[in-house]
Order: sequence, then structure tokens, then C-alpha cells
Amino acid sequence: MSGLGPPRDNSHSCLARLAWALVASAFLSRMPAQAQGVEGQVVNASRGMSAEALARTEMAQVVYMPDFFAIYRPINALEMVSRLPGFQLDEGDNLRGFGANAGNVLVNGERPSAKSTELSEFLRRIPSHRVQEIQLIRGATGALEARVQGVVANIVLLEAAPAGTSWQASADYDGGRVLPRGELAYSGRMGSTEYTVAAERFAVYSRNRGTEHLVSAINPERREETSTSEYAFWSAAFTTETPLSRERILRSNFRIYDEKVESDEDSYRTPEVGDPSRFIQDFDMDEIQLEASTDLETALGQDLAGKFVAIFNYEFDDGVSRLRVEEAGGGASESIFDFEDEKGESIARAELSWTRWQGHNIRFGAEGVWNTVDSEAVFTIDGQVVPIDGSDTRVTEFRYELFAIDSWSLNPRTIVDFGFAIEESTIRQSGDFSNRRSFTYPKPTLAVTHDVRGGGQFRLRFERDVSQLDFSDFVSSTNFDDNDIDFGNPELEPEQTWHLESTYEYRFGEIGVFSMTAFYDWIDDVEDLIPIGDMFESPGNIGDGRRWGGEVDLTATLDFPGLDNVRVEASARIQDSSVTDPVTGDDRRLSNEPPWSYAFDLRQDFKRAGAAWGISFSDSAREDYFGLDELVRTDVGMELAAFVETTRIPGMKAELRLANLLDKTFSRERTVFLGSRSLTPVLFEENRETQAGASLTLILSGAF
Repeated sequence: MSGLGPPRDNSHSCLARLAWALVASAFLSRMPAQAQGVEGQVVNASRGMSAEALARTEMAQVVYMPDFFAIYRPINALEMVSRLPGFQLDEGDNLRGFGANAGNVLVNGERPSAKSTELSEFLRRIPSHRVQEIQLIRGATGALEARVQGVVANIVLLEAAPAGTSWQASADYDGGRVLPRGELAYSGRMGSTEYTVAAERFAVYSRNRGTEHLVSAINPERREETSTSEYAFWSAAFTTETPLSRERILRSNFRIYDEKVESDEDSYRTPEVGDPSRFIQDFDMDEIQLEASTDLETALGQDLAGKFVAIFNYEFDDGVSRLRVEEAGGGASESIFDFEDEKGESIARAELSWTRWQGHNIRFGAEGVWNTVDSEAVFTIDGQVVPIDGSDTRVTEFRYELFAIDSWSLNPRTIVDFGFAIEESTIRQSGDFSNRRSFTYPKPTLAVTHDVRGGGQFRLRFERDVSQLDFSDFVSSTNFDDNDIDFGNPELEPEQTWHLESTYEYRFGEIGVFSMTAFYDWIDDVEDLIPIGDMFESPGNIGDGRRWGGEVDLTATLDFPGLDNVRVEASARIQDSSVTDPVTGDDRRLSNEPPWSYAFDLRQDFKRAGAAWGISFSDSAREDYFGLDELVRTDVGMELAAFVETTRIPGMKAELRLANLLDKTFSRERTVFLGSRSLTPVLFEENRETQAGASLTLILSGAF
């Protein structure tokens, strides 16, 4: 990179890649249809099988039977969901409380009553032989227990499913080490109670190597860097479902989770003038999570049903970050930041469903949430304690919400969901900072779904979201990477977004789905970094912003000679945004949001051979991060991966995955100014490039 100014934006590359994705989508979507889906009729989703046994459509709903997934040989429900045409698993948004965090998968029409456990973890515990069918609900979903989502998958389980076990064992080779992983889940029945017991052990290791160049008018420097990181956890879970009567069901969930993170970086620095030095940095953290939850579903009358949910989460973090600087002459200094955090969340929710009004399904209720964070930290330099304002603090929040939503079948082709919620919260902070604030947020929602003859569907969604505050942003900590202090902000407010989205989806052929989405967001109180005087910064609200863009998604089959049973999935997204920079006063993009991205997956199944192979690649534009005295630009590089799998081993699936085949380069360009970006010249630039190398994973899985 020449000069000290910012690098050029590769907008031509961005437009070329988006154009490629659009052309490919248009070409594939024009392929001949093998069987056209029509409302109320059957979609023949796989050749050579009975259409009645595979899938059927009923207005906005498509139902996939187990035979549809047979060619993919799924072991568990997660693998079945991942093969649904035109569907991508959404684990849930980072929004407030329980109701707003719904993902887009239900089990028997209900959400799992848990918040910290991801949907994918629940689905891996369900053996595929327990699945009766999967209903894909396209459009408004107020009649189901899910927040307004574009597409929702409802997994219907067999009522008298036999006891079963699912398991997975794998070994991952990355960075010169082999790490074993494993998961085991057993589902059975004791009396009238169905239960699942599961345990999991997971570990990831990576090793990066590269160089960093410090470009400075005073004294340029070259840095040879090697870093390693290891992330490992184990978890155990126990879930139950008990019918107390014909009209009453009690469910419970318990999970314990223990995680350990270790990382280190060794940087040998050679300045143009002067002696070399060595910077050794390491980070260790232990985290323990506990979650207990229960919900009761009951009939309260002929047209009235209720559900009551209680969830308790607890998390304890204990960590230390160290930086040791060794000079060539033998001198050394050491900085240590030692911290402990305790976090808790308690949720109580009651909701009622009323269906007496013809064509309407009305849900209404209330939710209360109690959040707490206690943080303590000690920062020392060469054994001397250095006080940091805001490192010892306690934050509490009490929040309640009243809500109502009506799912109205306006006519056989149109469903309208409209609702309203109002939230009231009070945040208190004590310790180094003392503060008390209250907020009130109205949250309307509107979703419209309209089916078009021939397989098309229009969807419109308009709603207001309120983000979940990260309470660690209230707490001050060190940042050894950039030789800085990250100060907490007791005045931080949650970001609110008015979201408008319109989607057209068209289904064609065997599994063909093509969709186009346009969106526009009005964002109030954008969360970013705000300056504190001329020297420091902290998380804060920088004003109002905008975000807009579009996305195309395609699922289709290829039937060229020698390419039977080939499934392709492609997506491309382009977006832009606008907010006023609090440092310069100029208009700029939102931090850490790439303006474009795309992904492509290809899979070919050989039914008779019981084998499959596939490739995938993805790429995205660089992300910008704006600080008081710095501008950071990162590019993760293009990812290329491949896999082969076989089910020829009785009762088992074996899969070999190869990742990072291009040995992608992670680049980070950091421009640091003498003071504020708006008032001072460039002090230096750090240009870092690192590579991790390819990784190899062998996965064995099965169910019985």
C-alpha cells in the first residue's frame, strides 16, 4: 500500500460479483420445470417417488414427508431442516427478552422454552426416524408460536415414536493438532413423560502466521507474528415433556455448559531504527452457564388456550489477559488485566390464544425480565495497580412488556398479521458509576402474505425492533491488541430499528425456489463508538442512521449429462447505509457491515452408491470500524470448502470435510491518527496479513 491515505474502495469488483450472481440466478431460474407446484395440489419434489409421500402445498404451506429427505440420508432433524428448499435456519435475533428472540423452527408448533440453547443444538438431539413431517410455512405466522418471520419450519414428531439414540464423533486437524469431538443424545419414555438426555464435547484449535508492517513517517517497523487459539466446551442437557391431561402439557429443560478459551500471540518487532523487541500476549477465560426453564400449555376454554413460561439463566466468567514486552537489552514489562463477571437473567411470560372470532387467531399476554451483571477487575503494570474507572460495577434491569397480535385470514390467499407491544424498562448501575434510567418503547408489527397462482408469493413486513443491550459495554476493560482502554458507558441506550421488507418468492420444478427481497431500515440511537474528550472513546449512541439493500436466493437442480441429482444453492446480498460520524461530522457507512456478500453451494447425491460430494464458496466485502483516533478495515478473504460422504457403512454416515482450501489471507489495515480523526494527521499505519492454512475434519454419525 502506498502513501498514508485510506485504500481505494473496490466498487467495480463488488458490482461485477453481484452481476455474476444475478446472471447465474436468472439462468438457473429459467431451467425447465419437472413438476409445477399449484396451491392445494402436490409438489413432486423427487423423481421416482410418490408425490403424495413427498410434499404437498396448501396455500402458504408446503409439507415435506420423510421420503423427500431419503436421498440425503439424514441422521437427525437438523440435517433434514438444512435440506429444505428455500429455507435457512435462523437461530434468533439479538433482541430483548424471550418473545422477540424466536428463531424460525418450531417443534410440534411450539418454540423450545430456552434462550441460551441454540435451535441447532435442539435439532441435533432429534433422530430423523422420530420426524413425521416438516411443514414449511411461508409468510405470516401469527397463528403459530413464532415472532413474525418470513419462512418458518414446523417439525411434527411421531406421537408414539420409539426410543432412540443419535450420536456424532469427529476429529478435526487444524494447525498441527488433532482435536476429538463428540455428541450423544438419547430420547425415551418413562410412563407418560418423554425425555431426552444429551451430552456434548467440542473443541477447535487454530494457528495463524503472518506479517504486519507499521508504516510511519518517524520509524517504520516490521512484525513477524504467530498466534494460536483454542476453544473448547462440554455441555449436558435434560429435557422432558409430560401430558398432565388431554388438554395440558408440561415441558422442562435443564442445561449446564462449561467453556474454556485460550489464545496467545507472539510478535517479534524490528524497527528501521533501534533494537528489536518482542510482544507476547495471552488470554485465558473460563465460562460456566446454567439454564433451567419450564412451560405449561393448557386449554382454558373451548376457544381459549394459554402458555406460561419461566426461564432462569446464570453465567460466570473468570479471565485474565496479559501482555509482556521484552526489549533486546534485557528489559521487560508486564501488564495484567484480571476480571470476573456474573450475569443473570430471569424471564416470566404468559400468553393466551383466542380463536372464537372467525378467521382470526389472537394472541395476547405479558412478559417480565430481570437482568443483572456484576463485574470486578484489577489492572496492574509491573505489579502496580492502575485504577480504571468503570471496571467494578453492577448493572440491573427490570423490564416488562404487554403485547397482542392478530393473525387474520383475510381470504383464502391472503393472511395479515398485525400486532402491538409496549415495553417499559428501568436500568440501574452502581459501583464506579451510579446511574438510573427508564425507557418506554412502543413496538408495532405488520406482516402480509399473498399467494399467487402458479407458485408465487408476495410477503411484506413492517415492524419495530429494540436491540438487546450488551451489558459488558457498561464495563471498562483493557485492549492490549491496540494498546488502549475500552471504557464503559453508563448512558448507553438500546438501538431501535423500524424495519420494512418486501419479498417475492417463486417455486418451480422439483425443488426450485427463487426469491428476491428488498429492505429499508430506519435506525434510532445507532450503537457505535463515541469520543470521550480528545483521547478516549466508549460504546455509545451516535444518532440516527439508515440501512437499505436487496438480496436474491436460489435453490435449483441441474440435470445435465453426468450431473444427475445435483442441487445448487446461491445467494447474493448488497446493501448500503448512512450515519453521521460523531468525530468528523461527515456521512459514512455503519461500522462492521460489509456492503456486499455472496455464497454458492453445490451438492451431488449418488442414491445407489449411498454417497455424495459437494463444494461451497463464499466471499464478502471488507468491513470498516471507526474509532476516535483510528480507522480499521478488515477483509476475511474468500472461503472455499469441499466434502465427501458415504452411508455404505451399516448404520453410520461418514463425512470428510476440507475447509479453507484457498488458504485465505485475513487482512487488517489500521490507520492511527495523532489525535481525533477530524483534526490531526496520520501517526502510523498497521497493515497485517495472516493465514491459517487448510483444515480437515472426519465426522462419523448415526442414529438407532
